[in-house]
Amino acid sequence: MSTPDAHQTLVNLIGETEIREVRLVGVTAEVLDLPAEMTVDFKAGQVEVGQNPSEIIAKFEHSATFENTDGETVANISLVHAARFSYNEGLTLDDESVGNWVFGNVYFMVYPYVRQALQDTCLRLGLPAVVLGYLKRGEVTPETISLVINTTSLVQKRGDDQPLPLDA
Repeated sequence: MSTPDAHQTLVNLIGETEIREVRLVGVTAEVLDLPAEMTVDFKAGQVEVGQNPSEIIAKFEHSATFENTDGETVANISLVHAARFSYNEGLTLDDESVGNWVFGNVYFMVYPYVRQALQDTCLRLGLPAVVLGYLKRGEVTPETISLVINTTSLVQKRGDDQPLPLDA
């Protein structure tokens, strides 16, 4: 049986840190084709964590790959978000404590930004919106991912009250 001193006590970083910013720091996107029907695959990529004497910065990569009904890639979106935190002076950080905090807390803080950036990028590229489902503890991607195909048409009137063509 081991004594409490034999194991390092994990530092609870929730009370020892303060979020300073979360932002999109990288995006790449390409649309090769826009078929009538497509599917999307959403993946979490690499997570990098760095620190200096006053900050912890965590970077998260995510990607969405759109495929046609033949399984061919028709579009790609890659996103990189960074979250920056200050921490209390004199705090000694260990890799295990930081890792537990990043995947148990920070990832959930960044996820709404990922969701919004993905939807915004889809809109700008003319792709169907991607709705990411709930993120549950222990997951890095949601169980449900939906494509929203808008079946209504937008009609904007000109001075002569004729509808503008949307396929131009």
